[in-house]
Formats: sequence, structure tokens, C-alpha cells
Amino acid sequence: MSRFRPKPYHHGDLRRALLKAARKLVEAEGPAGLSFRRLADAVDVSHAAPLAHFPDRLSLDAALAAQGFREVRSRCERSGTPRPAPPARAAAPVWHSAQAMALPSPSPSAATGRAAPGVMAMRLVTAALVYLRFALEHPGLYRVMYQPALSERLQQEHPEAGSPFRELGAEKAKAFAVFLDLVKQGQEAGEFRSEFAPEQAARLVTALTEGLAQRYLEEQPGTQPLKEAERLLELLLGGLSRLPG
Repeated sequence: MSRFRPKPYHHGDLRRALLKAARKLVEAEGPAGLSFRRLADAVDVSHAAPLAHFPDRLSLDAALAAQGFREVRSRCERSGTPRPAPPARAAAPVWHSAQAMALPSPSPSAATGRAAPGVMAMRLVTAALVYLRFALEHPGLYRVMYQPALSERLQQEHPEAGSPFRELGAEKAKAFAVFLDLVKQGQEAGEFRSEFAPEQAARLVTALTEGLAQRYLEEQPGTQPLKEAERLLELLLGGLSRLPG
């Protein structure tokens, strides 16, 4: 009789255990450090067991990416977006843009004569910085979230209900909706120029944020990437904001 026996299945929720182990491998070693063999060993199951939940690597990556988009959306919401909250109860990010969230409305600056950034503009900057900080804190997971193969798969076919690709598409849309809602609120409040389609304006903000994340992850910047990103985001939003008077 063979002395090699299949590892026992002893997980009440194997899918969750697999995703947890996959997340740890990706966070520690990047996407290249993840394989089905290492994943099965990490949760102590047979090498074939993960295939019951994820038939291929791209399906596993889609489930991980959905988890990432869900987490970053939750972070944005906890930071005070997408719905304004009283300053005393809102979270307090460390960036000075978040401190300006208490501004009642755009008002001329005595020092510069220009309008101070409005409430919704600052909330957009804060949401973008939360998004960017997530990428810098979780580079392995972020690279999984934005790998080209996943984007191509979502564009090529309509995912079946219950598939990780359907979940990924839904979570990605919800994350984008945070920024879209903020733009719409800013337009309704008269803070942003109404000639811009909300979807286009939100896409500009997220495109800049994602582009900066990719650049910082590739270049390994110093300790001040968020400050540079904050200035660039405020510059972009200055073009979308309604001029005083």
C-alpha cells in the first residue's frame, strides 16, 4: 500500500481559507509567489482541492482582486466618503486636505485672493489619497487587482452569476461609485462645473490616482509620495471646480 495519502479536508469554509492564504502569499512575495501547490500546502489540503473553488489561476486572482476593491471602498467610506459627515465624527486622515473637510464653502483666500478648495473637492482628494495609500501598503494585492489579464477578461465576456469575475466587476464598479457620487454631490452643490459629465470627471480622478500608484510602486519613491499626489490631485480638481463669482 502506498505510504502517500491525500491530505484530509478539514476546513468548514475552504474557499475563505484559500483566499486568506493566497492573500498572505501575495502580500509577502507578490503575485509571482502564489501557486496552487503552495496554496494547498499553506492550508494543508491536497493539491487538487483548490481547483474545486478556483478552476484556474485567473479565477483565483479575480477573487483576490474583488477582495481588494471591496476593502479599498470600505476604507474610503470610513474616511468620511461618500456622504459628508460632521467634522467631529469623521475619521481624521493625516493629510492636510482631510483637515479642510470642515470648510463650509469655497471662500476667497486673504493671502492669495483665490477660492479656497471646497468641501467636496477636499473629500475627493481624501478619497483618492486613501486609495493611493492602500496601494502603497498592499503592493502585491494591488498588482493583482490591476493585472491586464483580469481587465481583458472582464471586457471580453459577460461573467456568469456567482463567478469570481462577476464579483470582481461588481466590486470594481462600487469602488468607482465612491468617486462618482462625490462628483455628483459637488455638481449638485454648485461646487463643480456642470458642463463635465460626472462619469468623465470621476474617471479623471481615478485615472490620475491609479497612474500615480503604478508609478510609485515601480519607482519606490521616498517618504513623501502622498504629498506630491495631493498637490497633483488638487491641481486637477481646480480645473473641475466652479470659479468664484
